Amino acid sequence: MKQELYKTRSAAACVKAGNKFFNANLSRMVHRLWLPALCVSVASGCCYVPYVRFVSPLLILLAGVWMATQVFAFFNEKDSRANLTKVLKLLLLSLLLNFAAGAIGGFVWGFFASVPSLAPYTLYALGAVALLFMLVAVVFGLPYYFFVMKYIVEDISIKKSFWPSLKKGLRHWGMLFILFVITGLILTFIALIALMPLIVLSIAQSLSMQGLMMGDAAGLPASFVWLMAATIALTTLLMLLLEMWFVSVLYYAYGSIEQQEAERKAK
Repeated sequence: MKQELYKTRSAAACVKAGNKFFNANLSRMVHRLWLPALCVSVASGCCYVPYVRFVSPLLILLAGVWMATQVFAFFNEKDSRANLTKVLKLLLLSLLLNFAAGAIGGFVWGFFASVPSLAPYTLYALGAVALLFMLVAVVFGLPYYFFVMKYIVEDISIKKSFWPSLKKGLRHWGMLFILFVITGLILTFIALIALMPLIVLSIAQSLSMQGLMMGDAAGLPASFVWLMAATIALTTLLMLLLEMWFVSVLYYAYGSIEQQEAERKAK
């Protein structure tokens, strides 16, 4: 598998190789991931059930960490303890990045709101910051995915590999962009089909709520809550399967970039 991984490929070839890898290893993925994936799905369904929805976010977080640990183990073949440490460090990094973005936005809002002459321009300033964040997300978001895949596969530290990995990803930004466009179109088409039952149920609930506001009787059965929860759980399970397909494609994109970087250094 490693020999096939490190090979120069185009974006389309990475999608093809990732799809082939996913199909060939689907039974192994199901065997390793079915229980944590089921826990994530059930926890997601609980968000719609009264009396337990308040603990649903915590259950999703715990089950998600377990799921990520098993996904990491599938691609790097390390033990659960080592991968749990990797997952927690990556989760902490994501929280820090989001906190930094929120802090910057809060500072801009506080600065403009505290100066009376600038207060009328607060929304414009926040809009400009939001556009800047979107630009940064587009430019550095794709290399960040490369860093995450490299962090999953290799035995490296975040501190020493974060910026070098982002630089590598930036050098291959065009290839990553094309890869995300291709996978995005494929995943969007499949996700729309998978989400159709949930969309239909959501529309039915919305129409029922509108009827209640107009004084009509409830048009949904008492079992609708459980039907909605089961649909959310099943849809989440399908989304996790699509996510594994995407990670398989990203796995080969990582191998291609590493091979191109090795060839560049050898020249």
